[in-house]
Amino acid sequence: MNRLLTRAVFLLPVLAFALGCNEESQIADNTGLVATQAHLQYGFEGRSIAIEFNGTKCFDARLSDSVPLSGPLAIFETRLPRGTNKLKASWKLVSDPLASSHQDSTSFVLGNEDKYFLGIGLVNDSLRVTISNSGFLYI
Repeated sequence: MNRLLTRAVFLLPVLAFALGCNEESQIADNTGLVATQAHLQYGFEGRSIAIEFNGTKCFDARLSDSVPLSGPLAIFETRLPRGTNKLKASWKLVSDPLASSHQDSTSFVLGNEDKYFLGIGLVNDSLRVTISNSGFLYI
């Protein structure tokens, strides 16, 4: 009886782990893609903005010229490969249809975390990227 109880106690955590593994998490690991949440944080107010990661357009919107009291201007989710990624942004002032478009690009590296948060900002027509694995605190 003791031996049976010992086996049951040993097998319960193994069984719980096996049942906890779902097909979605296994697919995500096999593809090498990681969930990424992008936050447009500052500098894009009043602009039409398009964001590409590794040559694929992931976001395209006209942003308000008002600045939020707390939080980012926009948030979107995507899946990106681990390793080096290229971010390209192009933007134009919404209030001036004759204004020329601007663009900039930068590279960043994603490691082995389960999820990443990218803070994307624009300063003097140059992109700034902040990478976090725990999200951003907006007050």
